[in-house]
Amino acid sequence: MAFTGNNGRTQTALAEINITPLVDVVLVLLLIFMLTAPVLQSGIEVAVPKTRTGRSLPSTRTRRSFSATR
Repeated sequence: MAFTGNNGRTQTALAEINITPLVDVVLVLLLIFMLTAPVLQSGIEVAVPKTRTGRSLPSTRTRRSFSATR
């Protein structure tokens, strides 16, 4: 990238952005999403163990609301 300074001379930028790591990360994320998307669409069978239902414990939590005014 070139630009003209106060003295009229053309100067070049001192630093350039290296986009190679950015491209690498984007490609890896694309690969991950491409591999996981079919699994999410079809789903995976999970054998969940069955349990007996017991009496539920009484809830000791109470709802609280807070408000602030200026």
